[in-house]
Amino acid sequence: MKKLRTTDIDVGTCLEEALFLPNGQKLLNQGVTITERHRQVLLGLPDPELYTAKSLDELVEAGVVRPVESHHVRAGQMADRDMLAKGGHLIVEQGQEIEQHHIDAMEDGAYAQEAREQEADQARLRRERMVMADVVVDNLQQETQKLPLRVPPNSVDIWHGHILAEDNWPEAHVLAAEREQIVQKIRGWFSQIESGVSTSAASIQAVVDTLYDQLLNYPRHVTQLAMMCSGRDRYLPDHAFSVTLISMAIAAHLKWSSQHVKTVGLCGLLMDVGMLLVPERIRIGGCALSEIDRSRVQRHTAFTVALLDGHGDIDALARLAMYQHHERETGVGYPCGTRGDRICDYARVLGVADVFCAAVSYRSYHKPKIPYVVMEELIRSAAAGIFCKTTTRALVQAAGLFPVGSYVVLSNRRIAHVLATNIERLDRPIVRVLNDDGSPTDYVIDLMQIPVDQLTVVRPAHEPEKKTSLV
Repeated sequence: MKKLRTTDIDVGTCLEEALFLPNGQKLLNQGVTITERHRQVLLGLPDPELYTAKSLDELVEAGVVRPVESHHVRAGQMADRDMLAKGGHLIVEQGQEIEQHHIDAMEDGAYAQEAREQEADQARLRRERMVMADVVVDNLQQETQKLPLRVPPNSVDIWHGHILAEDNWPEAHVLAAEREQIVQKIRGWFSQIESGVSTSAASIQAVVDTLYDQLLNYPRHVTQLAMMCSGRDRYLPDHAFSVTLISMAIAAHLKWSSQHVKTVGLCGLLMDVGMLLVPERIRIGGCALSEIDRSRVQRHTAFTVALLDGHGDIDALARLAMYQHHERETGVGYPCGTRGDRICDYARVLGVADVFCAAVSYRSYHKPKIPYVVMEELIRSAAAGIFCKTTTRALVQAAGLFPVGSYVVLSNRRIAHVLATNIERLDRPIVRVLNDDGSPTDYVIDLMQIPVDQLTVVRPAHEPEKKTSLV
């Protein structure tokens, strides 16, 4: 470990060890080359003293920070001091409510300084974290300036020559178990990334590959798996699963190569990890946000890029897509109000998938919308130029006008559960008819095989209660 002053760090210096603030917060990773922007930020720090170290443990040994007995920390408590995870990431600010994901991130170790007395110190510390996140984003934008933002379509789609396994689509309880297993893995990866602990890129890629295989084998059914959100208090990993699958389905219908399809899936899985640095009361409160709180939400994409900085196995364009996924074609999005052709294709796909998955999922402050209604809203937004029309059309092709897992009312007044889409006629899905009490029958109908004047979908329906009225 070495103590130094901000004036000792010159432009062009390659950091041999990570750079830490006196409170133990890691500013820059080992191997970063100092730019003029870095130097400006460092010189603007109120405390000119910094430390270089291989890890936070060296600062503990030197008495700069001290370990926290994390087994005494409970969800729901108010933090009496700033807390850092093993990788040097500030995960809980003094006065913030401790959440379960904070405890998960502190499993490998937690550290703190003495409690701060000045409210100004808290605001200053938050600014330092935001400014350094901005520096990481600046470097990313410079790195991607000359990279192609468009993904070229293939002449054939990923299913060309592939034998589908549609008849072997698993039962709902099997799908739910598979989803639960993967969501738990995502939760673990989020905790590792939040804490700054090295994450196995191979294990993350293996899950993306597994979901890609599901898409490859069951293209007409796979959106059912994406829409099986549990509705429990773990929205971020659940949402990440859904966005991963829907993003890959959209990309496949855009005729992207398998590598591009998998890359956008990886982006969907990780793009909201920065939301972990936004307090839960803001994330899921559902009430009107103050200007400060809205700013914190809109900065989560920068926090994602900062948390993933140093993960060399995630390429620059993928990180740019995560940063841009809330941008919109007309410039009404955030964080930069980027327009049209300056939004990379990965981000366009992520943006549409994100809005769709959020709207059809249960949140603490709103019930799921009927998927058909969400499709209508997205199509109208695309017509107004807010979303890319081509990307939105690919979502409709992937999920159908009546997405798998949703419910419809048939012209015979029976309610049915959508089992699969027909790409040739998106308004003629394969459905399972329900009993009057909402339980499934054995009666499965492919509406493509029945004349329209005999049976058709009249309208979408909410998921039926125990007793369903057909009137």
